[in-house]
Amino acid sequence: MLRASVSLVLALGAASCGTQAAMLNMTTWNEGAFSISLPAEMSKVDDQGDDSQCAIFATADRAVEVSYDFGWYSSDLSSELDSFETYRSEAAVIDGEDAVVVVGTLKPDARWRHEGRRVVAATWQHIGGAESQAKLTVLCQLKDARLESAMLDVIRGVRFHSK
Repeated sequence: MLRASVSLVLALGAASCGTQAAMLNMTTWNEGAFSISLPAEMSKVDDQGDDSQCAIFATADRAVEVSYDFGWYSSDLSSELDSFETYRSEAAVIDGEDAVVVVGTLKPDARWRHEGRRVVAATWQHIGGAESQAKLTVLCQLKDARLESAMLDVIRGVRFHSK
């Protein structure tokens, strides 16, 4: 995958020590049909998918994980909402495509890998139009809720290549 570094200034709490970091460099990952910009401290740790294109990016301490699932069977998140203790969702348009953005806290007994974490997620169910089968779900799991706005910026920064 191609990576191009871009500078971006963000006020962001450092998840592992709770201090404020003044600036972060962002790295844009070209994932084929779309690209996503993530803090440069994150690296790709997994990219296995059975019936779709998937990847997981994480900080070294796994305090922040961002994963995606791109393909026909990507979740619309509705079946995942029972894993949340609390959440809010809203319709959005991101890079010209209809999306649903969900922000919440996982239940202590959630079946997800990191129960009790904050989650910022988005799903696009018909990329390229109503007849399209192309779907994308992006999940950001955070140990520190102060990172929520930065991860919302990551979600809002998703760019689709086939328009």
